[in-house]
Amino acid sequence: MINEELESPLQAQTISDLKRYFFHRRRGTDLNAIPEALRTFLNRCAEAFGGPRFTHLYRRWLTEEDAALTPVLPLVPEALASGRAKVECVVLPFTYEHLSPLVSRRHSRRRRLQKWDEKGDETPHRINPPLNPLP
Repeated sequence: MINEELESPLQAQTISDLKRYFFHRRRGTDLNAIPEALRTFLNRCAEAFGGPRFTHLYRRWLTEEDAALTPVLPLVPEALASGRAKVECVVLPFTYEHLSPLVSRRHSRRRRLQKWDEKGDETPHRINPPLNPLP
């Protein structure tokens, strides 16, 4: 999957379509309650983006948002194709899961919201509660 992502990077239009499709997928848009043009677009995207690469990318997008769709620099596929670069997979001898909260946006956002709940609202005129954490 890494080779596919690096050797055939997504074009700008594909990234734009993915953002729109992922938005509606996360939202759970009812296909019966939308205009025909949008329904056609979403059905076409469901077919085009139904493979393992895009399923994995969608999961990443749920936690990393648009950062998951950052395009690969053009020199990466060129370097891989010419043999100047290669991808090596190395199995680490230890698990580093205990460090994941340090880099995970999802956990960090939850932590901020939990701190807000513990501390309470300090602004007297706040109407809306904080956003719910990601699922």
